Amino acid sequence: MLKITKWISVALLLLAPAARAQVTAASCSNTDVQNAINSASAGQTVNVPAGNCSWSNVSLSKAITLNGAGQGVTTIDLGAASSAFKINKQTGGVTRIQHFTFTVSNNMQTPHAVTVSGPWPNGQPVIFQNDAITLNSADFVTVMTPGGVIFSHILFTGSWGSTLFTGKDIQDNASWTTPNTLGMKDTTGFANTYI
Repeated sequence: MLKITKWISVALLLLAPAARAQVTAASCSNTDVQNAINSASAGQTVNVPAGNCSWSNVSLSKAITLNGAGQGVTTIDLGAASSAFKINKQTGGVTRIQHFTFTVSNNMQTPHAVTVSGPWPNGQPVIFQNDAITLNSADFVTVMTPGGVIFSHILFTGSWGSTLFTGKDIQDNASWTTPNTLGMKDTTGFANTYI
């Protein structure tokens, strides 16, 4: 019996880090997702289950992966709210938002429904990956920092005049006096916005 107990204890210790690497929100609601983000640690993945939900005040200030159940499976309506989803870049790791469908309607004000802010040039990237974004007379992201944002494998649908992102460096005027970092000069990938 002692050998079995020791084996179970060792097995639980080995499995514990993997289990802690992920947090699952109770639903895709604003409150449940924020609670899951709050309980996660840097480097973890927060899984957001399938559903159709509305967010009006989600704040992400950790280097984590926010992972939906898939395009068209986890659909988040950001409504017409300004800054309904606030993301703050981190220096200690990448922040990733993936496998969602985001919708925004009747919001062409600045800041847009999603805002990305944080340190530059040492802030690590915010990556939107494998997301679908549908806009109806709306704009999606205001990037409030000079760079370090990546859009990869995005399915974008927008009405006339809708924009995926607007760059508005309202926090750090140093970007205007910093030497060019485009192309091969951006050796870290932190300095610019990439699509």
